[in-house]
Amino acid sequence: ELSGIYSYLLMTAGVDAVETGCEGKDMYHAWTIVTINGDAYHIDSTWGLRSYKDQPIDLTYFMMSDKARIEDGFYLDTLTLEALHDPCRTEFEVVIPATNEKYENFRGATLDSINMDKNIIRFTTPKKASLLKYED
Repeated sequence: ELSGIYSYLLMTAGVDAVETGCEGKDMYHAWTIVTINGDAYHIDSTWGLRSYKDQPIDLTYFMMSDKARIEDGFYLDTLTLEALHDPCRTEFEVVIPATNEKYENFRGATLDSINMDKNIIRFTTPKKASLLKYED
């Protein structure tokens, strides 16, 4: 249910978003696909949650490419879009390629801070602290 709510909140903020899901190695799982400046990305609001209040926010599942999502064990050839639900259809051909790897440096990183005025995200990777100025 989190991916549907997250997709709805993004859409109300003007972000092109849709809930999606597919089969994984041992499960069916849902998440959100967003399109920013013509490029699609996967965002998994479920796996991105913190387990504890004082735990840092994990950015691993934010703005992922298809390649990263497949590395997490999902078969994107079974991708479905919940917005296209039709009880009379049993198959949907869904192709939303997420090939841009611009944000791959978020994998394994945790959020430190966001400066919305200057469009800056500060985050820490397992190796070092990093800074990303975003234009989107």
